[in-house]
Amino acid sequence: QVDTVGEVFPNVEVGITPEGELLVRGPVVTAGYYGMPEKTESAIEEVPASGASGESGASDAAGRWLHTDDFGAITDDGHVKIFDRMDDVLELADGTAVAPISVETKLKFNPYVREALVVGDGQESLSAVLNVRFDNVAEWADQRDIQYAGYQDLTQKPPVLELMREVVAETNEELDSPIERFVILFKEFDADDGELTRTGKIRREVVVDRYRRLVDGLFAGDGEIEMAVTITYQDGRESEERGRMTVVDVDEPVETDDGEEVVVDG
Repeated sequence: QVDTVGEVFPNVEVGITPEGELLVRGPVVTAGYYGMPEKTESAIEEVPASGASGESGASDAAGRWLHTDDFGAITDDGHVKIFDRMDDVLELADGTAVAPISVETKLKFNPYVREALVVGDGQESLSAVLNVRFDNVAEWADQRDIQYAGYQDLTQKPPVLELMREVVAETNEELDSPIERFVILFKEFDADDGELTRTGKIRREVVVDRYRRLVDGLFAGDGEIEMAVTITYQDGRESEERGRMTVVDVDEPVETDDGEEVVVDG
């Protein structure tokens, strides 16, 4: 199955804790960390696990479950899914666990989304900070004679906001916990600003801290958020960039300044 990591090997068992962490036991499990008994004790322990899967056989490791630190699930037919690392899992106010990278990946399947940061730990719902794929969105805008002056201006045009609202709404149909609000960041996430790793992965803690004003505004009900950040260029020069962003409610069509709903033709 394309959305799983496969079936469990024979003589190996996979279980899952109430928090959603995958556990493994069997002959493939290590005896522990050499010279580090405390780390071994925290990683391998006797714990009951619900939903065990795979063929079980005699093993020296019987009863000893390895904590994988992976947030996942086991399908009815015995396939294993891995959604995220446990440390990155968000917990909504009602206790629902959400793997943000899973939601972000679904968003980035759309050709108009370059990057996404999903937030909502301790909140009633999820929100998102998006980067658009400038070339694709610019081409879409050019085909509709939408005038703009650069990335920041383009991302705040009502037709573009409505286009992205429809993208998020479509993604929500695949989610158990939908995204209720989002903004399009006035700049692209950049490795030179410490926001991405050199392999292009978002540095979640760094970005959330850097854009704390933005994240707080999403959950405070703000309709518009303005903030400034320091931009670092490849040659080491720095400058301040300021942007004003419209917060979009996914369930409410975007309106023009005249109060009319924006119509997007795809």
